[in-house]
Order: sequence, then structure tokens, then C-alpha cells
Amino acid sequence: MEEHFKKCGAINVVNVSKGYGSRHNQTVLNRLNLSVESGSIYGLLGSSGCGKTTLLSCIIGLHKPDNGHILLFGKEVNGVAGQVVGFMPQDVGLYDSFTIEETFVYFANMYNISYAILNERLAALQDLLSIPKLSSPIKSLSGGEKRRVSLAVTLIHRPKLLVYDEPTVSLDPLLRVKIWGYLTKLVKSDGITILVTTHYTQEALHCDKIGILRNGRLLVEENPQVLLDKFNTNLLENVVLDLCRKDEVSDSDQNNGAMLMKTEADHEQAHNDALTYDLARHMDLCDVEVVGIGQNSLKDSGTDSFSSKLTKIKGLVKRNWINELRHFQSVCNWFGTKGLQLGIVNQDLKYLHGIPEHCDDEKEPTYSCIFMKQLEVTELLNTVLKFQETYASETDALQSVVHGRATGYLIVPNNFTEHLNNRFLLKQYSDNETLNGSTIGVRLDFSEFIRRVFLLRALTNGLQTSLQKIVQGFGVDPRTTELPLRFNAIYGSVDSTWRDYFMPTYILFSIFILQTVAGLFHIQDKRNGTLQRTLVTGVTYTEVLISYILSTIPILVVQIMAMIVLMSWEVEIAGSWWLVFVQVFLTGLSGVMIGLICASIFNHEMEVVVAVLFIFLTCQSLSGITWPLDSVVLGLRMFCYALPTTIPLTAMRSIMNRGWDISNPQIPIGLAISFAYTFGCFLIIVLVKKYQK
Repeated sequence: MEEHFKKCGAINVVNVSKGYGSRHNQTVLNRLNLSVESGSIYGLLGSSGCGKTTLLSCIIGLHKPDNGHILLFGKEVNGVAGQVVGFMPQDVGLYDSFTIEETFVYFANMYNISYAILNERLAALQDLLSIPKLSSPIKSLSGGEKRRVSLAVTLIHRPKLLVYDEPTVSLDPLLRVKIWGYLTKLVKSDGITILVTTHYTQEALHCDKIGILRNGRLLVEENPQVLLDKFNTNLLENVVLDLCRKDEVSDSDQNNGAMLMKTEADHEQAHNDALTYDLARHMDLCDVEVVGIGQNSLKDSGTDSFSSKLTKIKGLVKRNWINELRHFQSVCNWFGTKGLQLGIVNQDLKYLHGIPEHCDDEKEPTYSCIFMKQLEVTELLNTVLKFQETYASETDALQSVVHGRATGYLIVPNNFTEHLNNRFLLKQYSDNETLNGSTIGVRLDFSEFIRRVFLLRALTNGLQTSLQKIVQGFGVDPRTTELPLRFNAIYGSVDSTWRDYFMPTYILFSIFILQTVAGLFHIQDKRNGTLQRTLVTGVTYTEVLISYILSTIPILVVQIMAMIVLMSWEVEIAGSWWLVFVQVFLTGLSGVMIGLICASIFNHEMEVVVAVLFIFLTCQSLSGITWPLDSVVLGLRMFCYALPTTIPLTAMRSIMNRGWDISNPQIPIGLAISFAYTFGCFLIIVLVKKYQK
């Protein structure tokens, strides 16, 4: 087998082209030919943007070339090569929230390595690379320590090919020398093949062969010392400079893959050799097979077993849990408007200097005290109002509102009790003095609509109840003080509060927006290079998505149950608790997938945050929370109903406030909408990733 590898070479790139854009019109690799011998170090030199990283991603199987073929050890790449390759991205590709030990365990799960074998290999790597304590968090390590840990991760499964994307960038020169010394030792002692990219020309002297890449084309492939001799220079940088100058004035399409020669005849011969460098030759030479997605070794051409896939998903789920729990930020929102300050100027209690709490000392309470006590015991008012300020004059009360210390104040006039008695007795014969003296003045801050509605309803209901108690004390039927209207509830209660309306909204939207945080974890995974590194192990994108769903489920269940239990103390749920749970659960899963779809489309955290906020605010504005959808124009109404929260929210209200069950069509439709968004977003993400590849 080893002789077979050496004969075929470790890597053979044949006429590979790769472009980006909607029509692949942005060419990155242009008919590239490249060969890497087994048991050697191949250095790929080139400036930023020349195509080095794109070429590596095609070699390891993360991207598929538009044209041409790539062979690893005589087998054509058709997907991720898996355990054959150890890959280290330009970024260290480690999770900052992990410890060093958790990092190695995670990648061991991805490569299906047992803990016993991992501990054995880790002990050797820890001494060799001077890795810090395994309990150390990755985020606490220095740049050099992170590089060493990242390097060790590529070696735990003992691959035949190591692919490093600028492993020494931004490192201390002494550390760069140490890393190159270790790579050279690996090649000599274990026969490992190493492909490394760099833009440090002097580092390339450590390589057995280098390739100089420019504008997606390979200018030369040769031993660095041979190049120095041919160009009669001591600096490899001069060789690169001279080749780039020649490339500027030559026909770049004619020298792709050509060997450097001094004469025109040699150059033409090299060009002809490159043209005959075709796939058929390698198929005859190497007995080409296909390395498929999920293949773990060159000996096994099958796919992962079920237990292997289960181990990988288990590792991914554990990764998600660690990330979420160590980035946990509790959301503590007490849904209520308790503590709105309302002052009072009670001139009906002159002998008590207008101090309302002394109403309890009265043998015969005044009507103003009855009114205030009623406000204090009314459920609605106890939630909304808080009498903490009493004032001797209206001027003091007004100043408290101006300075933001109170929402408003009540003015109880002098002799309010006496005037109100006269008003009851005189009725239509009451004079202005009696009418004015029996009227409580209310001055409120009306700049906020919601608060105004709460306060007006609270004060009106409180006064209505107080009057009923007063007339009842005189033996009068309390119904005489009521308006000639009688309200009866079909669903809910006549006395239902704002909580009954907003609680379904609060529960559903809180769970929905909390789950979109999965998108932030995913975009960080992409940006840090850890996702790319995970996919190189043979994990499919579908498995990554499944892991997010599975890791979210237990957290989602705890969040929903805690929220429902806490809210049940304040709000009665008329319908089934299980239906409420299932509806919120499915809506939470749709939030996970919406967050992930944003992370799959965009490339920066801020873009994902803005996209998620846009979706959330759109749903919040157009889901019928603040305005009934029946009064919206038809076109906009259809858009509103298509949102992921509108119909589920309607179903939630029907379950909690109306007591509807699954037999009512509105409930299964709400459940179906949430499920459809979850499954639909899942498919969209898979298709987007397939297109991006």
C-alpha cells in the first residue's frame, strides 16, 4: 500500500478551475495542475487572494471544483475525505468556550476515536508540543499556545495528509522555527505528507517542493534550492519577484502548470508536458477510486455506520450545550407595570393634614378614604398603581410629575364627603358648588397611550365599586350607580385584564426570539473556522443542523415549563397546558431554524443580528398584537398571516383564553404553520449550502 501511495503521489490536481458568483464568473483557480509526492512537505506560496485557501478547500472536499479532478492517494475526491486528512485553518479553529480537554474529546468524537486511544495519543502530543494543562480554557491561552493545540488536533487521528493554511501567520519567529522543525520531524519519522500555504518566502526553504500561485495559476513547481540555483540568488523572494514579472508580459494561459526552464525550447516542452498531464494517465497509474463524503480511511470506501453518525451527532450536541451554557445570559423580564407612581392631594382630611394612610384611624371613614382603600385592594389597581407620594398642595404634586417622580395625581376637594352626600340627596337640584365639591380631579401624564388606558380603566372601575359600597350602606340597590349596560363574556371574562391578552404574546415571542441565538453561535462557528474544521472530519451539514435542534430541545423544554408555571400564578389557562406547550415548542424550533438560516446566508455576526431583529420586529408589528388584523387592507393582511408568529399566536390565545382544543381547526393550523417553518427553513439551509459549495 505504501509503495502504491508513493507511485501515485499524495495529491494530484488536474486542470482544476473554480469560480464564484452567481454564474461562477469570478475566476479564482484557472486550469490548475499540481502534484504532491507522498512523504514530503509541499509549500504553496502566493499573495492574499491568489487562490491558496480556495485550492485547499477543494482538496479537502469542502468545495467542489467547477472543472477538473483532484486525487488523494490515487482516489478522486468527491466530498470530504474525512479521516485521511488533518486540516488546520488559517484561524486556529478552536472554540474559546471549551477547555483544552473538551476540544480534544470533541474532535475525537468527530473522528470516532475511543477515549482510551485519545488519552494515549494525547499524552504523547502534550509532551511533544508543550501543551498547557488540559483543564485550561482555550480563551485563556496565548496565540502560540492556541496554535500548538490546533496543531495537535490535526494529529489525534493520525492522518496520512496534513493540510495547513498559513499555520505560522502572526506568530513569534522562534515559535515559527519550532513548528517547522516539528513538521519536518513528522515527515521523516512517520512518512506523513504535508501541504502548507504561506506568504513567508523564507519559510518555504523548509519544503521539499514549492508551488508559486498567482491569479489562480501555478507559475512553477520545484525544489526551492533548485530555484535558487537556477536564478543565481540567495533569496527566494527574488525568484518569486522575477517569475511574477515574467508572468506580467507572457501569455498566462500558456504556462499553467509548467516547470521553470531557462530556454524557450525548454519552456515549450514544459507546456506540452502540462497538456498531456491528464486524468486518464493517473487512472491507469493509480487505479483511481472515489473518496466519498464520510469515508474514514483509504481502506474503507463505504459510508459511516449508524453508530458512527450517532457518535458525531452526540459530540455536536454536547458542543452546542457547552457553547450555550457558557454564553448564557438570563433574560429576567417581569411582565407587568407595577410601581406606576400616583400621587394624591386629599383635602377631605384637613385634620389629618392630608395623609391618606391615617384613614384606618377614622371611626367613620370619609368617602375619599373608601375610594383609596378600594383602589388598593382592586386587583387591577394593585398591579398598576402605587401610592407612595402624598402632597399638601397641588403645586407640589405637579412638580413631582414634571420631574418624573409620579405618573399623575388625584385632587380630592374640601368637604368631598359632605358634598357627595348632598349630591345623592339633591340629585338634579344640586348646585355648582355641590357638583364641583363632589368631583375628584385627576391629572395624568397622557403622553403614553398604553399607560393612559391602564390608568383610566383602573380609576373608573375603582370609583364605580366605591360608589356601590357607599349607596349600599344607605340601603340603596348598588345597581342604581351602574351604566345601563350589561356585559356577558362568551370566552374569557368580563373582568379580564391586560395580562390575559398579552401573556400569550409574551410567552410565544420570548421563546421565539431566545432560540434565534443559535444563529449567532453558528455564525461564530463559521467565522472562527471551527465549522470548516468540523466538516473536514466528515460531518455533513445536515448532521450539524440536527445537532442544533437536538441540543435546543432540553433547553427549550425547561424554558417553556418554567415560563408557563410562573405565569400560571398570574393568568388562568382555560385550555390544555399540553397544547400550549406544543405550540410554544414548535414556535421555538422555528426560531432556531430562522436564526440558522440567517447565519447560513450572511457572513458576519452583525448582519445576522440585524436580520433577526428585522424579522422579530416585523412579526411583532404585524402579528396582530397592537392592531386587529381584520382592519388591515387585504394585501398586507395576507402577508401578516404568512409570518411565522401570526397564526401560532392566534392559536395560543384561543387555547389560553378561549379554552379551544385540537378539534377546532385554528389550533392544528397554528401547529402546522410552526412545523412548516421549521422543516421549510431546514430544507432552505441545505439547498443554500449545496449552492454555495
